[in-house]
Amino acid sequence: MTRLTSGLKFLRKKLTKQQFLKATMSQFFGLMYYGCQVWLGEHTRMSQVKRLNSLHYKLLRIAENDWRREMSRRELDNIGRARPFTWSKYATASLVIKTMTAREPVELYQRISRNHYSERRKPWKMKFYNNSKTRTGLQGIENRIDFVGTLDFDHYNWTKNSLRINLKKSLGMNA
Repeated sequence: MTRLTSGLKFLRKKLTKQQFLKATMSQFFGLMYYGCQVWLGEHTRMSQVKRLNSLHYKLLRIAENDWRREMSRRELDNIGRARPFTWSKYATASLVIKTMTAREPVELYQRISRNHYSERRKPWKMKFYNNSKTRTGLQGIENRIDFVGTLDFDHYNWTKNSLRINLKKSLGMNA
């Protein structure tokens, strides 16, 4: 990891801040969060989460040329990159909405359908309940989507751009 961060520091000196952020967000963050719907959740060990957060903020410090660690994490969050757990929720919600609207893959659609119900007074609002009896079952994707409950799956036209914007607003991310 030290080799990578020293290489990124060198790259940062050659690029503008916007160019560097675009390069790291497309290349490095894409690799870092690949498949986070599966491996990043409540079951992830705290030591691993701390390492992931540390690396996340280290990259943002390099982007800001904050070599002396003068910026707080709150200031770094305003750069526009979601924290690891927030990104995991976004990726999971995106996957669930695509599954529910396209009804593909069929097995995942059926598992999610068994785990949700509509309120009598608000039929557009989905409610999810835990259908698991074991700790490992809590990490099934159908048991990790309770934060998506305010989104309307059936009565809204989920184009790719509006999906992205609505999810980010609902999770408190910068759109």
